[in-house]
Amino acid sequence: MFLPGNLCLSGRLRVDIPSRIARRLVFPALSDFIAQHPYLTIDISASDRIVDLVADGVDCVLRLGVLLDSDLVCRPLGEVDFVTCASPAYLARHGLPKKLDDLSSHLLINYSPRLPASTATLEFQQGEHLIEIKMRSAITVDGAEAYVAAALSGLGLIQVPAYDVRHLLERGELKEILPDTPPPSIPLSFLFTKRRNLSPKVRVFLLWLESILERHGVISQSPTQRESIDKSA
Repeated sequence: MFLPGNLCLSGRLRVDIPSRIARRLVFPALSDFIAQHPYLTIDISASDRIVDLVADGVDCVLRLGVLLDSDLVCRPLGEVDFVTCASPAYLARHGLPKKLDDLSSHLLINYSPRLPASTATLEFQQGEHLIEIKMRSAITVDGAEAYVAAALSGLGLIQVPAYDVRHLLERGELKEILPDTPPPSIPLSFLFTKRRNLSPKVRVFLLWLESILERHGVISQSPTQRESIDKSA
């Protein structure tokens, strides 16, 4: 993949990235990007809160989910697959659910970037139908790090991006449940404020970030999506 590393970029780039993607994927690879652009200063907010690009002075953000803010330019990067999982210790206590009806006796670790949270639910895809199941929950967290940590501690079920827990599933620290009825995939998007063109530093960061996400199997991108991004510069 072409990355315009010889482009002389300078100034400050302010970005906001979900905490788990930042910690597990972006920071380990960031030294190479900095080496390519030594005159560029990068401010990274690695949280799961919802930022206001204009009010917070952020140049661009990476976001999971359906985005409806008409004041931002949204570049779809691809779909992220999710899994439902729990720790072996939790399943030993509560049993392994084999069908959706079995979830009535289970606990959910609720996730909400804003507290207090709304009703705790799990979502599943059956063919063309989206099924939402209300769950009992003893704990709610507002960050992805705490969400995975709570699952590893045996506090309940979670639905999480598959790439993020692949290593935990392979090591047996988490176990996927109901694999034949997966959660729906969720779009991953790159957002920036409305301007005539992408600034060079935002465009270069976007291309680099895409390469990281693709390398780790977070997204798969169509040629149409790639062409739409390249033409926006």
